[in-house]
Amino acid sequence: MKTVAEHLKPPFVAAIMLDVIQAGRDDGPSPSDELVSIAPAQEGFLGLETTCDDQGRWVSISYWRDHTCFISWRKAGIAHVARLFYGLDLEAACKFRVSKVEEPVMPSKQFMAPERAIPNSAGAHRSGLGSKVCNAFPAIAELLGYEHAR
Repeated sequence: MKTVAEHLKPPFVAAIMLDVIQAGRDDGPSPSDELVSIAPAQEGFLGLETTCDDQGRWVSISYWRDHTCFISWRKAGIAHVARLFYGLDLEAACKFRVSKVEEPVMPSKQFMAPERAIPNSAGAHRSGLGSKVCNAFPAIAELLGYEHAR
Protein backbone atom coordinates (compact mmCIF):
# COMPACT_ATOMS: atom_id res chain seq x y z
CA MET A 1 0.00 0.00 0.00
CA LYS A 2 1.39 3.39 -0.98
CA THR A 3 1.55 6.24 1.50
CA VAL A 4 0.92 9.93 0.89
CA ALA A 5 4.62 10.67 1.39
CA GLU A 6 5.62 8.32 -1.43
CA HIS A 7 3.71 10.51 -3.90
CA LEU A 8 5.16 13.83 -2.73
CA LYS A 9 8.12 15.44 -4.43
CA PRO A 10 10.67 16.82 -1.93
CA PRO A 11 11.28 19.22 -0.39
CA PHE A 12 8.29 19.25 1.97
CA VAL A 13 7.66 19.25 5.71
CA ALA A 14 6.31 16.25 7.64
CA ALA A 15 4.68 16.96 11.01
CA ILE A 16 4.00 14.03 13.34
CA MET A 17 1.29 14.77 15.90
CA LEU A 18 0.64 12.50 18.90
CA ASP A 19 -2.49 12.71 21.04
CA VAL A 20 -1.70 13.41 24.68
CA ILE A 21 -5.33 13.96 25.68
CA GLN A 22 -7.81 11.52 24.22
CA ALA A 23 -11.54 11.86 24.08
CA GLY A 24 -13.57 8.86 25.15
CA ARG A 25 -15.98 7.24 22.71
CA ASP A 26 -18.90 9.31 24.00
CA ASP A 27 -16.91 12.52 24.63
CA GLY A 28 -16.82 13.69 21.02
CA PRO A 29 -13.74 14.65 19.06
CA SER A 30 -10.33 15.14 20.65
CA PRO A 31 -8.15 18.24 20.15
CA SER A 32 -6.07 16.35 17.57
CA ASP A 33 -9.29 15.39 15.71
CA GLU A 34 -10.07 19.09 15.46
CA LEU A 35 -6.58 19.91 14.17
CA VAL A 36 -6.86 17.19 11.54
CA SER A 37 -10.27 18.53 10.50
CA ILE A 38 -8.95 22.04 9.75
CA ALA A 39 -5.72 20.93 8.02
CA PRO A 40 -7.12 20.47 4.46
CA ALA A 41 -8.38 24.07 4.41
CA GLN A 42 -4.95 25.50 5.27
CA GLU A 43 -2.57 26.91 2.67
CA GLY A 44 0.26 24.54 1.74
CA PHE A 45 -1.47 21.37 2.97
CA LEU A 46 -0.26 18.35 0.95
CA GLY A 47 -1.85 15.38 2.70
CA LEU A 48 -2.47 13.50 5.93
CA GLU A 49 -2.16 9.97 7.32
CA THR A 50 -3.39 8.67 10.68
CA THR A 51 -2.93 5.49 12.69
CA CYS A 52 -3.05 4.27 16.29
CA ASP A 53 0.02 3.41 18.33
CA ASP A 54 0.43 0.41 20.68
CA GLN A 55 -1.43 2.20 23.48
CA GLY A 56 -4.39 3.21 21.32
CA ARG A 57 -3.35 6.86 20.94
CA TRP A 58 -3.88 8.51 17.57
CA VAL A 59 -0.79 9.48 15.62
CA SER A 60 -1.19 11.75 12.61
CA ILE A 61 1.37 12.76 10.01
CA SER A 62 0.54 15.85 8.02
CA TYR A 63 2.53 17.02 5.02
CA TRP A 64 3.13 20.68 4.23
CA ARG A 65 4.71 22.63 1.39
CA ASP A 66 7.07 24.38 3.82
CA HIS A 67 7.65 25.20 7.47
CA THR A 68 5.73 28.50 7.20
CA CYS A 69 2.58 26.64 6.11
CA PHE A 70 2.93 24.21 9.03
CA ILE A 71 3.34 27.11 11.49
CA SER A 72 0.22 28.81 10.07
CA TRP A 73 -1.80 25.60 10.57
CA ARG A 74 -0.50 25.23 14.11
CA LYS A 75 -1.41 28.84 14.95
CA ALA A 76 -4.90 28.31 13.52
CA GLY A 77 -5.10 25.10 15.56
CA ILE A 78 -4.12 26.88 18.79
CA ALA A 79 -7.03 29.28 18.41
CA HIS A 80 -9.43 26.56 17.24
CA VAL A 81 -8.63 24.19 20.12
CA ALA A 82 -8.74 26.98 22.72
CA ARG A 83 -12.18 28.05 21.46
CA LEU A 84 -13.66 24.53 21.37
CA PHE A 85 -12.05 23.17 24.54
CA TYR A 86 -12.51 26.15 26.90
CA GLY A 87 -9.01 27.62 26.73
CA LEU A 88 -7.08 24.34 26.51
CA ASP A 89 -3.45 24.86 25.52
CA LEU A 90 -2.57 22.96 22.35
CA GLU A 91 0.79 21.93 23.85
CA ALA A 92 -1.06 20.15 26.66
CA ALA A 93 -3.19 18.22 24.17
CA CYS A 94 -0.74 17.27 21.38
CA LYS A 95 2.96 16.74 20.90
CA PHE A 96 4.62 17.54 17.58
CA ARG A 97 7.77 16.42 15.73
CA VAL A 98 8.52 18.31 12.55
CA SER A 99 11.05 17.40 9.90
CA LYS A 100 11.97 18.80 6.52
CA VAL A 101 12.09 16.01 3.94
CA GLU A 102 14.66 16.69 1.25
CA GLU A 103 15.03 13.26 -0.38
CA PRO A 104 12.45 10.78 -1.70
CA VAL A 105 10.79 8.87 1.13
CA MET A 106 11.02 5.40 -0.37
CA PRO A 107 14.28 4.00 -1.71
CA SER A 108 14.40 3.12 -5.39
CA LYS A 109 15.98 -0.27 -4.61
CA GLN A 110 14.10 -3.01 -2.79
CA PHE A 111 15.60 -4.35 0.42
CA MET A 112 14.18 -7.85 0.02
CA ALA A 113 15.91 -10.88 -1.38
CA PRO A 114 14.65 -11.94 -4.83
CA GLU A 115 13.70 -15.40 -3.53
CA ARG A 116 13.31 -17.16 -0.19
CA ALA A 117 16.34 -18.94 1.21
CA ILE A 118 14.51 -20.96 3.86
CA PRO A 119 14.34 -24.67 2.94
CA ASN A 120 10.89 -25.95 2.03
CA SER A 121 9.03 -28.56 4.07
CA ALA A 122 9.97 -31.34 1.58
CA GLY A 123 13.20 -31.72 3.49
CA ALA A 124 15.56 -30.07 1.03
CA HIS A 125 18.92 -29.84 2.74
CA ARG A 126 21.69 -27.55 1.66
CA SER A 127 25.23 -28.65 2.27
CA GLY A 128 28.62 -27.09 1.87
CA LEU A 129 30.63 -24.36 3.55
CA GLY A 130 28.31 -21.53 2.38
CA SER A 131 25.30 -23.17 3.99
CA LYS A 132 27.19 -23.78 7.24
CA VAL A 133 28.36 -20.14 7.38
CA CYS A 134 24.85 -18.82 6.75
CA ASN A 135 23.38 -21.10 9.40
CA ALA A 136 26.07 -20.26 11.94
CA PHE A 137 25.97 -16.50 11.33
CA PRO A 138 22.40 -15.42 10.52
CA ALA A 139 23.38 -11.75 10.36
CA ILE A 140 25.80 -12.53 7.52
CA ALA A 141 23.08 -14.47 5.74
CA GLU A 142 20.72 -11.49 6.03
CA LEU A 143 23.38 -9.12 4.68
CA LEU A 144 23.82 -11.43 1.70
CA GLY A 145 20.08 -11.27 0.98
CA TYR A 146 18.98 -14.57 2.51
CA GLU A 147 16.09 -14.85 4.92
CA HIS A 148 16.85 -16.83 8.03
CA ALA A 149 14.36 -18.31 10.50
CA ARG A 150 15.56 -17.78 14.06
